[in-house]
Amino acid sequence: MGIQSALSDQKLNILLVGNNPTEIKDIYYRLEKFTNPIFETDVAFDIRHIFKRIRKFKPYSILIDDKFNKIQLNRLIKRIHRNPKTMNIPITLLKSLNTDLGISADVDNYILKGNLTAENLRSTILNSRKLRITSRFLYVSYKRSRGFIQKIFLHFRKMYWFSDEG
Repeated sequence: MGIQSALSDQKLNILLVGNNPTEIKDIYYRLEKFTNPIFETDVAFDIRHIFKRIRKFKPYSILIDDKFNKIQLNRLIKRIHRNPKTMNIPITLLKSLNTDLGISADVDNYILKGNLTAENLRSTILNSRKLRITSRFLYVSYKRSRGFIQKIFLHFRKMYWFSDEG
C-alpha cells in the first residue's frame, strides 16, 4: 500500500519498443488512460540505437515486442541488465505466442498480446519494478553471504584438521 501511494504522485516513464506501429499505438493508448500513476511514454522502433534513448529518457520500465531478431534482443536485454546505471529497469516482453520461450532469462515479465488489458498492463509494470529490485537485492545478498559462509566453513575445516581429534 505504501508503494502504491508513493507512486500515485509521480509520472512513470515507460519505454515502448516495437516494430509494429499499430500494436505500439494500442499499448500507448491503454497507458495514457491512467491517472494514478501517470505514465509518460516514449516509443522506439529500432533496438540498435535504443541504449542512447534509455539513458536520455530514464524509463521506469521497458516494454519490448518479441518480433525483433532474437539474438539482437538477447544482447540488448543483457546489456541493459549488466550496466550499473540501467540494471534496475525491469523489462517486460510482449509475446504473440505462449509457446516460444527462446528469449533471454533476463526478462523480468511476459505479457501475451492476446490477453492484454489496460489493468493487467498497469499491474505488470508496477509489479515488474518490485520484482526486479527484489531479485537484485536477493542476488547481491546471496553473493555476499555465500562468500561469508565459505570463509566460515574454511575456518572450521582448518580448526578440524589441526585439532587433536582429527
